[in-house]
Amino acid sequence: MILLKIIITLFILFAIVNLINQKKNDKINFSTFAMWLIIWISVGIVFWKPDVSTTLAHYLGIGRGSDLMIYISIITIFYMLFKMFSHINKIETQITKIAREIAFITANDNKNNKN
Repeated sequence: MILLKIIITLFILFAIVNLINQKKNDKINFSTFAMWLIIWISVGIVFWKPDVSTTLAHYLGIGRGSDLMIYISIITIFYMLFKMFSHINKIETQITKIAREIAFITANDNKNNKN
């Protein structure tokens, strides 16, 4: 069990250091940084003190701490899917705009070359 705790703790620390480096290099915005930092710190707390999730679950009217973690995980996954879907739609709109501009420029060039 102690080996598992060491491995998971090292992984959490690695994830947090990687997250900090991404923020320093402006690869992620502050809200993404804060969300992931909260997630990784929460994972560490729940891993080392599982009673915290049970206490919080009972406070929220949920029977078990593991159920609370599953609910939070599902909500987080749906939020991330929503953000990814929104980002993909934005990129598709930008690609469409660029394609139209290229088509317009190409059509004008072809028209000018014929004259």
